[in-house]
Amino acid sequence: CSSDLKTSFFELDKSMTADKTGTINVNRFNEATGGSIPKKGNSAASTEATKVYPASIRALNYSVVSKTLLIGTILNHIYRLDPHTASEKTVPEVIVNGHWGDLEDPSGYGELWGVAASPNAQVVATACDDGLVRQWDLVEAKEIASRYIGEPAISVAWSMNDEMIAVGFKNGGFAVYSKNLKECLFRSPKPKKIIRVTDIQFSPNSQYLALGAEMFIEVYKCYAGTHPTAGTPCAPFTKLGTCKGHASMVTAFDWNIDSRLLQSTSHSYELLFFDVPSCERLVGEHLADQIWFTQTCTLGWSVQGIWPRFADGTDINCVAKSHSEQWIITGDDWSQVKMFNYPCVGSGTDRRSGQVKRKPDHLVFTGHASHVSGCIWTFDDTFVCTLGGRDMTILAWNVNYNGKQRRDHLLDAELIRQRELNLANNNVGNDTNINCYMCGFEYPDEIAKTCPICFAQRIVASKEQRRAWLNLAESRHRLPTSAFANHARLQLQMRKEIASRPSLGFMSSSAVVEKPAENEASCSDEEQQQQSATTVNASSRKKMANPSAS
Repeated sequence: CSSDLKTSFFELDKSMTADKTGTINVNRFNEATGGSIPKKGNSAASTEATKVYPASIRALNYSVVSKTLLIGTILNHIYRLDPHTASEKTVPEVIVNGHWGDLEDPSGYGELWGVAASPNAQVVATACDDGLVRQWDLVEAKEIASRYIGEPAISVAWSMNDEMIAVGFKNGGFAVYSKNLKECLFRSPKPKKIIRVTDIQFSPNSQYLALGAEMFIEVYKCYAGTHPTAGTPCAPFTKLGTCKGHASMVTAFDWNIDSRLLQSTSHSYELLFFDVPSCERLVGEHLADQIWFTQTCTLGWSVQGIWPRFADGTDINCVAKSHSEQWIITGDDWSQVKMFNYPCVGSGTDRRSGQVKRKPDHLVFTGHASHVSGCIWTFDDTFVCTLGGRDMTILAWNVNYNGKQRRDHLLDAELIRQRELNLANNNVGNDTNINCYMCGFEYPDEIAKTCPICFAQRIVASKEQRRAWLNLAESRHRLPTSAFANHARLQLQMRKEIASRPSLGFMSSSAVVEKPAENEASCSDEEQQQQSATTVNASSRKKMANPSAS
């Protein structure tokens, strides 16, 4: 350090030191992050009471040119201070702030896992073990809002109607806030035992909220109204049911575009499907043709090419497909962010040659200092936001298309709103069938069989036929076992037919021996011995004549 810097320290009279006491006036949590200490007597506010952490200083850097001092703390904050004019009451300027994890965790400093994107702005929300939910403007690269929620959080979701933000807690339970984080709309009771909420997602129509709690997926109704299955009045965030079937903790799940189906994965490498709101497990071929609104599950046909050779099932931590369904990004344990084409297929071995197929081409981006724990696209695929687990950094990647044409069709809030409007106006099955039932695209002629915008199949049918088709599809979702019962019945009938067929002859090494029919008289024992001796002599003579054949 220069002599000028030493003089500055003496002038401050020990108000700034680089030890673990952190005597700079930055140790107040509400001053450092903009949080507020709630009033006494408020139950909701007392649950989210603000904690005060000492801002232990970990790094100092003095600029000779600007005559300012940069201060780095354990709270992942960087402050700027003029040591020549500062006093004990001076509050340093915050130039960089971020999550700091769980300082009370004896095994480490916690990790950053939760991220969600706004449906109509270049803004993302993050949740961390430090009990903070923050909103970041990716264009300006700065924080625009924050709230202390009082619980370590590992998952966050943003509703498509831009009204709610849901946060899943590390110790169990969840809370729902307004989009500006100023009002708490709902907070679940504290569970009796610790049940991690590993994932939380709103449905595309914003009517349901699903959260992964250990081996189950709980589904809630977001707004007051009529219970979809019981038909009784229900309050906001009423639990509709629980999806059961996984053998281990649920890692991720996705909604389909109709908000009627869920696909989920777990630590036991299962890919299961459930119906909403009945929460029944589904199986069947019709699940292969579903359009999923998001793709966060690391298992499935469309993401089979993301796995590198000899990879473990836990090496890839997060997956996210673009809203245009052109690309998919992954985050792994090697601090890498990879970008593939979507769908990403082609992994595995060739059944004919046995050789490993060439992996799909992809781009690799580096920047994190630890494993990548989360990734997400913004609403118009302009930015990609990734999270670092241990380093707790939030990186924003600007997508450069290099002159490539971007798809106009996006799986966004406007598509969901238009589709809900079409369903409400009963425009799904008009007699002329000139509009796409998915996005409302007007077909230019009667030859087109597929919508060029959303790639939905065009089905020429009247309104009554389309309504009957929708009812049949709905019944297939709810009662998939009828088809399998018919299949089992056919299999049983086929086994009976095979068992009733007459037995055929069997092949020996020398000749074909046919079993005698039941109506024919069996030969004597002496004749059977002569026949067997003749067969053995004939076979031995063939081997002597052609020893290479044996």
